[in-house]
Amino acid sequence: MPSFKNSRPSTRTVARKSSPFHRILLRLAALGFGGILALGFSACRTIDQDWDQPMGEAYVPTNYYQKGPIPESVRRVAILPLYSDEWDHLDMANLQQNFASALGKRNQFEVVVVESEQVKRIFGEPQVSSVGMIPADEFATLIDTFGADGVLFTDLTSYSPYRPIVMGVRCKLVDSHTGEILWSFDTVFDSGNPSISTAARRFHLDETAPPYPLQNSSSILQSPLRFSKYVADAAFATLPER
Repeated sequence: MPSFKNSRPSTRTVARKSSPFHRILLRLAALGFGGILALGFSACRTIDQDWDQPMGEAYVPTNYYQKGPIPESVRRVAILPLYSDEWDHLDMANLQQNFASALGKRNQFEVVVVESEQVKRIFGEPQVSSVGMIPADEFATLIDTFGADGVLFTDLTSYSPYRPIVMGVRCKLVDSHTGEILWSFDTVFDSGNPSISTAARRFHLDETAPPYPLQNSSSILQSPLRFSKYVADAAFATLPER
């Protein structure tokens, strides 16, 4: 009697001899699964972005002065180092860079950053306050040295690096030709204020567009350096038009 033990091919044999049509189906299935995964990741990112949109009214500074439009003669502005008498232990270099960058982004002036060493050579001190008395001859030396049509003074009036972050700034833009104050600003930014928090988070989303869910807009409320970028942008947004 004949044996049928090996009459049926094994599963492995069937797999080797699968038809081209079967292989196409397998490929389509794999592509479909990948597409579902991609769609899923895209949906997750969209949901995360929608969730991260700050709600409520955004703060708009109001405590500033404008003499009028910026004169055409003011084309080159020297920005002095941030002044701080109470927080002089801080490393002001990065904060200073953020303010200089924010002013440059407005494309209203050619911005010249004056270093602390240069200020010390002229005034005898590494920083100069916006409310201090400046000898006329020293001011003239500053203007001549940097060929500036205007000088920007910026004071750090309050500062707390812990949440809620607090940063107060006072600014004055002086016309080098006339000595007049063209613009002044004085505001304390408290990230514990809901409207300031909303404004800072919206700024962060617009400026950085975080690509990953964990890098959400609230991160700006945890870093004094990041928060200073918003502060500088909000302050210089009140500058008069040319």
